[in-house]
Amino acid sequence: DFNQPLLIWGWVKFLGLLVTHACACADGVSPFPAEGSEEELKRFLRLRSDSLLLAWFRDVRNRLPKPEVAVLNMKQRWEKHWEQWAREAQEIRSQFQPPFSKLLSACKSWRRIFQ
Repeated sequence: DFNQPLLIWGWVKFLGLLVTHACACADGVSPFPAEGSEEELKRFLRLRSDSLLLAWFRDVRNRLPKPEVAVLNMKQRWEKHWEQWAREAQEIRSQFQPPFSKLLSACKSWRRIFQ
């Protein structure tokens, strides 16, 4: 959202730090993170020394949906797309003649299931 300059600034700075520290690790200047945890990420990027970036990090973390909610939403979207595909596939079963617009529509629905 371009109406939130702090959000954009935070992502730019975060990604810049990530690349800088990853390159330092590759050159052997700095050790690679020991594990894939949030605390290790904060240590790796030295977020504790930058209060504004740490505030951005907390804000982004608070915007993320809880895992249970994300999984429920994903299941609901999948079921909706599956039902749409099933309806369109059923329609073309009886009308499998050129032009194949119904077939293409069903294929697009099938592809949406996996996006």
